[in-house]
Amino acid sequence: MEVHMKELKNGELISLYMAYESEWEYRDSSIWNIVTKMFVVTLTTILIPFLYKEYCENYVPLIIFPVVGIIMDCVFLYILLSACKRYEKIGNTLFKINSMLDKKYRKEIIREKRYKTKLNYFVAYASFTFFMLLGILTIIVLILPKK
Repeated sequence: MEVHMKELKNGELISLYMAYESEWEYRDSSIWNIVTKMFVVTLTTILIPFLYKEYCENYVPLIIFPVVGIIMDCVFLYILLSACKRYEKIGNTLFKINSMLDKKYRKEIIREKRYKTKLNYFVAYASFTFFMLLGILTIIVLILPKK
C-alpha cells in the first residue's frame, strides 16, 4: 500500500519533517567532516616535498607527492559533490514537507536551506581550486632547476 504525502495528517507530516531535518543536519556536519579531512590529507600530501625533503628524495621522486595530492583532490571533489547533492535533495524534500504543513506549524527554513546549500557547493569548488593550484605550483617549483 502506497501512501502519498498529500494524504498525511499534520502529526505525521511533523514526524516526517523532524526525521528529514535530523538527516539534513547530519548531512551538513558530514560535509564539513569531509572538508576537514580532505584539507588535512591533501595539504599534507602536496607539501611533503617541502616538509620531509631530506627523508623522501632518497627513496621516491618528490614530484609524486603533489601529483598524488591532485588526484586525491579530484576524488575528494567527487565525494564532496555527491554529498552536496544528497544534502540538496534532502533539503528540497524538507521544504516540500514544510510547505504541506498548516501555516501555524511551518518553519522559516527557506533562507537557511538555500544559504547552506550554496555554501557547501562553494566550499567544494573553492577547496578543489585551491588544492589544484597548490599542487600545480608545487610541481612547477619542483621542476624548476635549482641554482
